[in-house]
Amino acid sequence: MTHADSTTQISDYNPDGTLADTIDGLGAKTSYGYTGNSMWTYDTFGETTAQTQGSGASVGYGYDNGGNLTSITYPGQTPPVQRGYDDAERLHSVTVWNNNQTVFGYDADSQVRATQYPNGTTVISLVWRCRADV
Repeated sequence: MTHADSTTQISDYNPDGTLADTIDGLGAKTSYGYTGNSMWTYDTFGETTAQTQGSGASVGYGYDNGGNLTSITYPGQTPPVQRGYDDAERLHSVTVWNNNQTVFGYDADSQVRATQYPNGTTVISLVWRCRADV
């Protein structure tokens, strides 16, 4: 799946249709196990602040004042994944536990035009637009 902010996520499912694993755009893998019950916790704005599995493992979520997801804390993983935003509230960077960072650059139309990966590789996205009035 490609999200609106151009980050990708790959999901695998169990035969019964439940989520088995996800791999984010940085290669971080999260595996899911089911013991029967999960609990979701929300703040006063309706934002998910925690998801606790029946096993007791919990994923925590943090937000800025604009409602942007800024941190994800996985069980046994410190520090949390940090998500940074630019002044236009577009996802600017994602920093994972080992301090590897992916940075996104945008054009005037808020389309992702450059992605710089932790290894220093920068991918430039080109968009061709057709105009019917030409």
